[in-house]
Amino acid sequence: MKDLILPSDKSDLSVQLLPTDYYRVATSLHSSGLIDLIPEFTAFYRILPAMERNRGIALRLSFWILTGITVILSVILTTTTSFPRIILRNVEKDAENLTSSTVYRIDSVLRTVEKVPKNSPSLWRNLPIRARTSWP
Repeated sequence: MKDLILPSDKSDLSVQLLPTDYYRVATSLHSSGLIDLIPEFTAFYRILPAMERNRGIALRLSFWILTGITVILSVILTTTTSFPRIILRNVEKDAENLTSSTVYRIDSVLRTVEKVPKNSPSLWRNLPIRARTSWP
């Protein structure tokens, strides 16, 4: 079997299947009656570009790991840039509401205090003259 696959003039096996080797082995199998038809080389073996041929599991694994890391980092970056904008909008609204409520509370206190000076002249008029001149 070794002579069928590896001729005596060659000492090493190549990784790539050559058309000459394919047709030599296929002809031997056909002449011995093991196969009926010899399929075309291109139908049996697809010649891949060198880059595609050398892809191993390490390259595929590296590709998928880097793709996953890229997706995760892009999600993190989009969330970290969009959430602060939403938070700042809410902070501005909260500051406006807090300022308005504080102004209204101060205004209500001042209105109640303002009533005292407005009503005091009428109290002074109704007091007798002696009471107006005597201060404690």
